[in-house]
Amino acid sequence: MSSQVVRLRNGDTVQVRTGSVQGIGPEGPRGGVGPAGPAGPKGDSGERGPTGYVDESVTLATTSTLLQPVAPNTATFVEFPQVLRDDLLLRNTAGTFKLPIGTYFVSAWVRIRETEYGNEGNRIVRLKLGNEIWWEEAQPVAIGQVQSLTISGHVVSSTDGALLGLEVEHTDLQSQFIEIARIAISRIGAGATGPAGPAGKQGPVGATGPRGPQGEPGTFFNPNLPIG
Repeated sequence: MSSQVVRLRNGDTVQVRTGSVQGIGPEGPRGGVGPAGPAGPKGDSGERGPTGYVDESVTLATTSTLLQPVAPNTATFVEFPQVLRDDLLLRNTAGTFKLPIGTYFVSAWVRIRETEYGNEGNRIVRLKLGNEIWWEEAQPVAIGQVQSLTISGHVVSSTDGALLGLEVEHTDLQSQFIEIARIAISRIGAGATGPAGPAGKQGPVGATGPRGPQGEPGTFFNPNLPIG
């Protein structure tokens, strides 16, 4: 870079420097991240939710001592004529349970027997809520043997008045029989809100408070006098 002095007409001097302007280079690498700062103060707790509880109500039913026949390729609801406990009052018919609105935990067990040696096929058990299949299991037939099928802890969600049933079907050419079956239905979560209790007695009337100050006197108005 060079420098020169220029004299102006008024006698002043100006120093002028000539040369190239230095450009801006690329951004350098970023340094390491420093340690995390201290945590801020704890925020306020949210509103407390309603207290929940476990509903211990259950409906428990089993089959009779008589064998229930199941024809080939025919869906048949398992009949539960013996209701051992029905806290939920779900019993509708021997083969169905009427579920109010809510969520339920269902477990069931079925044992199927052949009276004669049959052909190979499948044994199927379904958990149905209305026309909807919520769970299904199929097992190949073991010829001449007893077989058990189990539904272990399945959750169903019901609309008002939906019918729950356990359905059995098989593809063997020989008739088969339900030897024994059991079903347990438990409601999950809080039950329906109970009716309001009776109102308590009304307390005694409180004492009369002190008399307030007298108001300003009113204006007399005679409707027989002319206006204006």
